[in-house]
Amino acid sequence: MIATYKQLCDSQDWEGALELESEMSNIAHRSESSNPGLAGLINLMLGTLHTEMGREVGIEEATLYYKTTKKRSNWQRRRVTI
Repeated sequence: MIATYKQLCDSQDWEGALELESEMSNIAHRSESSNPGLAGLINLMLGTLHTEMGREVGIEEATLYYKTTKKRSNWQRRRVTI
């Protein structure tokens, strides 16, 4: 599923990617402790999706996903350096 989602994003099929948003968000949430890098990547792609769609609500969604990506990235760096 992640590969399919990445292909949709890479090909800029934003409508197709939007259809998988809920499932991808769930995958990111489930993998945040076991694979924070994957969770961050998924959230980055979700943020990009909303940015590219350019919808008013999309910018707010993108901001939330980008903040989640940054938070996970910072958490992962701290975890690695301990």
